[in-house]
Amino acid sequence: MHVMMDLYTKHFQPSRKSSQSLVEEEVNRLTIYNLYCRDHRYKEIYLDPMCSLWEAAQCLFAHNIDWLALVEGTSILSVITAQGIVNYLSCTCSHSTYLDKTIGELGLGSYKNVVSVRLDEPLSTIVSSLLSLQVSAIPVVSNEGKVVNAMDRSDILWLARQGVAVDLSITVEEYISKRSDEYPGVWKCTQQETLSRLIYLARRNNIPRFLIVSEAVDNQLEGILTMSDVLGFLIGWDGEGG
Repeated sequence: MHVMMDLYTKHFQPSRKSSQSLVEEEVNRLTIYNLYCRDHRYKEIYLDPMCSLWEAAQCLFAHNIDWLALVEGTSILSVITAQGIVNYLSCTCSHSTYLDKTIGELGLGSYKNVVSVRLDEPLSTIVSSLLSLQVSAIPVVSNEGKVVNAMDRSDILWLARQGVAVDLSITVEEYISKRSDEYPGVWKCTQQETLSRLIYLARRNNIPRFLIVSEAVDNQLEGILTMSDVLGFLIGWDGEGG
């Protein structure tokens, strides 16, 4: 996905109509393995299919990546994600008492310097932010700071798959109006939600993240909780390898 966004921002010029064709030509020359190796964050980062979940989780955090390839020779057999590991751990650790605590009590989520965009901002702003900040999603808020939607890297993939003319000068609101009906929507929670409840919802609905909103002010954005945050908590990741 990082490579797809890089291609779009590389070729996009508001006055040119050939942006989409340039992206398509370059993508058509790449295999999945080439795409994997081309992304500097993922190059030479892979594991053997027989590695432990602990090793996989440690690798995800150490390299700040969303997914990890399981490689045999030059073949990518499968990928493993933070969400997949959380789903497994939640089934095997369901007796743990901390799962019944709220995310506020556990201090889970990111609350400082949360990047968001408004509906009237150009699509290029959010694409550039996704690329430069290496985040998986950015909340879309009203002028009052209330959550109205979100955009993530799957939006870029949808653009490429549909062959839609890439016009990054349109507003975020215009893009959302054209978005596929398959988009899963935005899932919100408050700091009073229990970790067990959110893990259950994530597993059942394949939710990669929750936007944390205020309990006092309707839909006021406070932070973001990702499955990577949850995984880091479950395995005791402290940013220094353990």
